[in-house]
Amino acid sequence: MKKNHLYIIGGIIAILIIIGIFSPDAEKAAFNNTAKDVQIITNTDSVLLAPDITETSITPSKFYSVVSVVDGDTIKLNMDGKTETFRLIGIDT
Repeated sequence: MKKNHLYIIGGIIAILIIIGIFSPDAEKAAFNNTAKDVQIITNTDSVLLAPDITETSITPSKFYSVVSVVDGDTIKLNMDGKTETFRLIGIDT
C-alpha cells in the first residue's frame, strides 16, 4: 500500500516538473503583453524612390573552333590563328 502511495506521489512530482519546464516564463508573458500594447504609427506622406538603373555594356562573345580533343577534359582551340590548350574544370571523365 505504501508502495502505491510512493508511485502516486512520484508521478505527481514528475508531472509538476514537466509542467514547470514547458510553461511560459513570466518574462516572456510580460514581453508578449507589452508587444501587443504597442501602437504602430505610420506616416501617411510617402516618397517613391526610383531604382538606380545603370546601363551595362554587353561585350560580344567570340567563338573559337576546336582543333582537337586531347582527352575527356582537355581540348585545343584555334584562337586567332594560335592553338591554345584548355582544361575543362568540373568535367570528370
